Order: sequence, then C-alpha cells, then structure tokens
Amino acid sequence: MASTDPAPPPRARPVLPKLQSPPRSPPPYEPSSEPSSEPSSASSTEPLQPDFPSKLQLQQQPLNPKLPSQRQQQKQQSSPLYRRIALGLCILLIVVGIACVLGALLVGDARKRYGPTMPRRVLTNFPDPGLLEYNGTWYAFGTNPTQHDFNAEFHVPIAMPVNSADKSSDGSGDWHGGFFGEWKHTGRDALPQVAMWETKRDHWAPDVITRPDGRHVLYYSGELNIWKRHHCVGVAVSETTNPLGPYHPEFAYLACPIEHGGGIDPSAIIDTDGTIYVVYKGDGNSVGRGGNCNNAIPPLKSTPLLLQKLKSDAITPDGELVQILDRVKEDGPLVEAPNIIRSSEGVYFLFYSSHCFDSPDYDLKYATAKNIRGPYTRAKRALLKSGDYDLVSPGGATVSKDGTKIVFHANCPEGRCMWVGAIEIKATEVNFVAPPG
Repeated sequence: MASTDPAPPPRARPVLPKLQSPPRSPPPYEPSSEPSSEPSSASSTEPLQPDFPSKLQLQQQPLNPKLPSQRQQQKQQSSPLYRRIALGLCILLIVVGIACVLGALLVGDARKRYGPTMPRRVLTNFPDPGLLEYNGTWYAFGTNPTQHDFNAEFHVPIAMPVNSADKSSDGSGDWHGGFFGEWKHTGRDALPQVAMWETKRDHWAPDVITRPDGRHVLYYSGELNIWKRHHCVGVAVSETTNPLGPYHPEFAYLACPIEHGGGIDPSAIIDTDGTIYVVYKGDGNSVGRGGNCNNAIPPLKSTPLLLQKLKSDAITPDGELVQILDRVKEDGPLVEAPNIIRSSEGVYFLFYSSHCFDSPDYDLKYATAKNIRGPYTRAKRALLKSGDYDLVSPGGATVSKDGTKIVFHANCPEGRCMWVGAIEIKATEVNFVAPPG
C-alpha cells in the first residue's frame, strides 16, 4: 500500500561566510597594561600578524629599558673578542718582559761591565760575616740564618775557602782560589752550647780574634732569655788553638746596656800596643716606637756605637764605655755593624752600616779618626750602596787587619749572601780595587 506521508522539504544550502582578505597595513600595536585572561586559540578569527613588525610598528612601539638596545647587543656580542684581544696583549707584554730580562743577561754579566774590581759572591745565606786569618787560612763566622743550607741548627756557622792558598786574578776577571775563590760551609757550629743567660736562637754578627796565647775569642749577640727579642754581647773562648772550635761561652755576658735596649754586632781589634778593644752597637731601635726598623716614629731612639777596652784575657772589661758615633738624620733609623781597623799610616777606620737591613737604603759607610776613641769624621760618600756593582742592600762588613780584604753581605734570592772584595786604603779614603796579582 502506498505511503500517505508528505514528502520532506528540500535541504537548504548552507550560507558560507565571506572571506575577508587581511588589511594592507596591520592595525597599530597597542600593548595592554594588563595581561589577557583569554587563552590564545588557533581558530581565532582575528587577522594573523606578519612575522616581522612593520616600520609603523617599530615607530609606535614604546622603548623597554629591560631590553638591550642594538648597540648593547653588538657590544655583548663583541665582548668575547675584546677579552681575547686583551688576553693577547697581556701575553705579549709578558713575552716582551722575559725577552728584556734575557736580553740584559745576554749583554754580559756584571763582572764584564764593572771589571775586576767588582766583589765576588761566594756564599749563600751567610749574613753579617766576621773574618779571621790564622796561619794563612781564612775563616768566616756568620749569623745563624733562618733558612739553612745544611740539615742542622747552627748557632754560629763557619765557612772557609775551598782552596786555602791565595791566588790572583787570571786577568779575565774570574777569580779563583784562596780568599777570592770559592767558599764552602764547614758544617761546624762554633758555639754548640750556649750560656745560661741566652736562648738558643738568633745569634747575630759574630767576630773572632786570636789572643797572644793562641786561643781564639768569639764575640756574638745572644738573645736574653728573660727579655725576648733583646740581645746582649756574649763572649766564648776556643777549647784549643783550632779556629773551628768548639768555643765555650763565659758564664755571664760581656756587655748589655739595658738603657740602650741591649747590645749587638760586636767586633774586636788588637791595637798596635797590644790593647784589646771591642766595639758594638747599643740596640736602641729595639725599644723604639715602631715604623722602619722599629725606630721611625718620633722621638727616635739613639743607636750609639760603643767602644769598650778589655783586659789581656779579651773577655773582661777594663775602664769606662766610650760612645764613638751615633745615628744622624741621613742614617735613617740606626747605625750598626761597627768594625775598626788601623791603617799603616796610623789612621783608625770605623766601618759601619746605616738604615734598616731589609731596606734598599741599607749601605756600608766609614769614618776616620787619629785616636781609636775618636772623634771620628764621616766620609763624604758611602763605600757601598744599592746599585753599586748591581748589589742590593750591602752591609754588615768586616775588613781584614791589613786593610786589603773585605767581606760583607748583600741581598740575593737565597737570602743575604756573603761577598768578598779587595780594597785599598790611601790616607783617609777607601776604594775597591782588583785583587793583587
């Protein structure tokens, strides 16, 4: 049977939205001060923005101080290059500096530049050398250094030339043999046992003479065990006639001027009439107010050089103490390391150092007198100072009795090294000369 349902109406065609082409110029960019709460959607009907902002957008976009400018970006991009250039310049400067040092060494050593009068470095780490000649052999006695060249603690180290026979220069400036040749540490301690009044450290500036009986007398600076960092002048006598010792200290110290902070740097002389004297420094800067060598803050302390006559035993004071010199303004905080000899013309030469030992101003000076007690007249110039013969801080010298040889220390990479030299005394002047021969 045929259906009686009415026929369905025809399906209407859907109306498609008219597509709009994007505008030729995008609308101006207007940033919102508040973030949008609407999530972005790929199906948004808003027109798509081009990948790069237009010129109009760049003009209207506000500046953001948090974003680097183009110049800043370029600077940041180029900073690694600047660092590489700076590093290269630093390396170049280092190479040039090394080349300059090597060039200076290649020019020639100091001996070729200064000639045969230049002193010779013979020992490392051997400050304040005292000098003794006995039966044609030379001995040097030194301050016990803080850094040793041997595996033992020495109160008073001793050194000797490798070859005891003196030889002259060979004409090329290279000295060899005897006093002007190579020296070595003997490995001996002149003072293996110390006195009851002193500590076992800081024995400074020893000096040795030979008495008429053949025994040797050692003078030295010892630290007081009841007044640390202050010294007194000690004395010891050799057990035999061997200059290597051992030396036995006297029960009491020889001198200790407490009013001057103690005493250091003793040196003895046997005058032509047989009278024995010891000269030493009153250590005033040890009780100073601070600064350079503890004596640069006014009022500055006196650091007198004191002369004491001794009896024939060379260990007993005889008579009053005499001050023969003191520091003046040009000496800086102190004078120290006195040593007296008498020339063949009867003139007394007082060698001494001024300024602080660890300062480049440290030097070696001298003064002269017709009487051992003074008055002494200072020389117009220093005998040695920094820069002479390329030396740094030379001082602490001892001169041989005949006034022809000298030992002293000067700064070196190993500490304070010992140097030897030849000198000549004429009238009241002293000069370095080439060794005889």
